[in-house]
Amino acid sequence: MLFDDTLRLLKERLKNNAIGCTVIAITGIQSPRRILTLTADLEKTHLDKTFEISELQTVLRGSKCIIDAWKGHFPDNYVHQGHNIIGNPVTWMQCAATEIKQTLYEGLMPFLAQFDGHFNPNEKDTERGIEPRDIAILVDDAVIVQELTKFLNDKWITCGTVEEQANDPLLIAVDHFEQSISYEWPIVFAVGHKSVDADDSYGLVAASRAMALLINVHTECRSAASSAD
Repeated sequence: MLFDDTLRLLKERLKNNAIGCTVIAITGIQSPRRILTLTADLEKTHLDKTFEISELQTVLRGSKCIIDAWKGHFPDNYVHQGHNIIGNPVTWMQCAATEIKQTLYEGLMPFLAQFDGHFNPNEKDTERGIEPRDIAILVDDAVIVQELTKFLNDKWITCGTVEEQANDPLLIAVDHFEQSISYEWPIVFAVGHKSVDADDSYGLVAASRAMALLINVHTECRSAASSAD
């Protein structure tokens, strides 16, 4: 079984498995705590211990700069970069909590200016410019998701949830970060109280969704160690 970033699918499949079958769980990079949870679930269901867990620790999604922003959630040398692309530096935008919508809007403006208003499903990615479907705004607070969605819609910027964007490429995704699992975008705005390099699941999930550009809008100061990087 191959699953990405979540134990939900595996847990559902384990409910009805019979004794004697073998489960091989191949996961993306998980926190050590979640690996222990997965192991405990397998031990409860498969009393004869016929299971194996393999963890894929080589990362292909995202540039070195993006991977460096979130790999600190894991022990040293735990995450391996599977390519040599350096990429663009992560953009850190700190602001007051009352200014988070305007700060995001200002960060979004350069990309909005590049939209040409059309979508051609037959156009290759290498032949097109930036489109709304390339952008996700992933937030750590459900209330802020609602506020940002209204704020952007009031400015005639069409946006929707991750699921809605999957069905409409002319939408910018604005959603809670937990809804982004198993998705990826060229451009990700991670919007939250903490910076993505803080010890929090939001930072790990949101930052690791970015393929080319990561912009972090946050209201708390980054740690001294992170700021020195």
